[in-house]
Amino acid sequence: MCIRDRYLEDLQKDTLLYSKNLQADIAISPLVFSKKIKINELEWNGVVANVTRSKHTEKFNFSFLLDAFITPEPKQPEDTTEALSLDIGSVSLTKFKVNYVDEFLGIESKNNIGSLHTQFETINVEELLFHVNQLQLSNSTISYIQNSPLPAGNEDTSSTLPQLVFTNIALENVDARYHSIPDSILADIAVGQLTLGLPKIQLSTNTYEIDGLAIDNSKVLFELPQEPENRTEKMATSASNTFVWPDYNINARNLNLKNNRFSFHKKTSSSVQNKFNPNNFDFSEIEFRAKTISYKPQHVNLDIEQLSFQGNSDLNLNEFSLNGALNENQLRLSNLVFKTSRSSLTGTAIINYSSIQSLIDSPKDVVVALEIPSFTFDARDIFVFEPSLEANEILTNISEKPFTGQLFAQGTLNEIALKNTAVKWGSQSSLKLKGSVFNSTYIDSLRVDFDSIIATTVLADLNRFIPLKDSTLTLPKQIQLNGTASGSLKNLSTNIKLKTSMGGASFIGSGGLTTIPFIEGLLTIDSLQLGNLLNNPQFKDVSLTVDANLKGTELETLTGELDATIIDFYWNNYVFTNLSANAIIDQGTGEISLDYK
Repeated sequence: MCIRDRYLEDLQKDTLLYSKNLQADIAISPLVFSKKIKINELEWNGVVANVTRSKHTEKFNFSFLLDAFITPEPKQPEDTTEALSLDIGSVSLTKFKVNYVDEFLGIESKNNIGSLHTQFETINVEELLFHVNQLQLSNSTISYIQNSPLPAGNEDTSSTLPQLVFTNIALENVDARYHSIPDSILADIAVGQLTLGLPKIQLSTNTYEIDGLAIDNSKVLFELPQEPENRTEKMATSASNTFVWPDYNINARNLNLKNNRFSFHKKTSSSVQNKFNPNNFDFSEIEFRAKTISYKPQHVNLDIEQLSFQGNSDLNLNEFSLNGALNENQLRLSNLVFKTSRSSLTGTAIINYSSIQSLIDSPKDVVVALEIPSFTFDARDIFVFEPSLEANEILTNISEKPFTGQLFAQGTLNEIALKNTAVKWGSQSSLKLKGSVFNSTYIDSLRVDFDSIIATTVLADLNRFIPLKDSTLTLPKQIQLNGTASGSLKNLSTNIKLKTSMGGASFIGSGGLTTIPFIEGLLTIDSLQLGNLLNNPQFKDVSLTVDANLKGTELETLTGELDATIIDFYWNNYVFTNLSANAIIDQGTGEISLDYK
């Protein structure tokens, strides 16, 4: 069958339908003998269709055609004969222009189809099974604009839902636009190339399978309105705290996205330049590869090989990969690799909990095992989220060098053990810790029990934080601290040793920042190069011990007792040895007794 150059107009003499060329290969025998409509091939080219409806009527511009063919008939007995079946081979549509303007519902849709080709495998209307071997769409634009709110209606959810299969979907140079003016929602999608395999879509059971998805050179833009100020409060009041796994079954394999762009904008009251804004961001050069992503209630699995993008506000993700698994009792992240332009980490994380609900309600009770053998953190990444911190001199100095190290931790937020944990700032300042941290989320009750503390630094690093340009002091070029610590900020017991290029010191005792701060213990100074420290050649090395028990908020309220012994002290060619001193102080005043031999 071939139909060429056909034109149909509506009652206003406007174009209703124009068709340049329609060719259809329809098998006659199946229609006559088996009640089966079989279309082997259909090609339709050069179509213009305009469907309109005015604001004050429910009739469309084509309704006169329906009215002409509809005649009242008496009610017929129920037809029990076999229904016609449908068998379609391939359908090709080219140069289609379909406009739908519905003022009654406020819908305006303009669609231009450059080329659409479909190859059907199965069409079973009775069982609602539709299998499409190929669906190819190219050089097309689809637009849907909602100009006014849709009238409220009752949705019928009792109908049987179909099962769909798409062996291969291919899109090239396809633009789609959705704009809801009443809701201030805009979605713009520009597809460069897309291929997709959908072996199973079963809507009745929310089952979806994806076997291969590739998206290249595409753009997606979403715009949403600003949320009302009281919406968060309403959501907090009305939302249930009970977690329920969504009833879906999703299995996706072989996902590959290259050179894509995603933009999201929400109208906000304020915006800061060069600051990452979760309500206004633009990611370009997006690449994503995943072997599998699967979900069913109580089971989530991820195998992500690569995720990267370039963002506005200097937020770039260079590499991200992981194997992840989530169930009702555990979250496991392994083979984790995370790299930005300046920061990175690799490792494994395992979180155990009694249920997802307990994870939400009581995160402090979850058991965490972290193995981060390597990390790099550049403080400049903080400025992406809060640019005003660049004015902080300390943070600016810290950002001049990256932090590197490793982290091994296990336990809960109430008691977490650190093992083989070390962090370096630059190449010459470092901190190594071994021990436990208790009540880590509450500073007032924070407590530590460190079996080993090793800290090292150099003068060049200290000078960034301790300005000595106009000072008479000269600090040591190398400093190393070793020791232990146990307790809280209110009562901390320590045993530390300090080694420097100008001598050493040690302290055994305790102290605390309570309502009335206190210190109690023995301080030993060994061969301190006092002359070099004070830049005064009259002083040389000094060695002494101080046994102190003092408390007070300031010098005027200082109360306690101390015993000091100067073992060796060199000053202006004088040598002092075994010089003893004792002091009893009450509210900042007291007597000092000296014993010099």
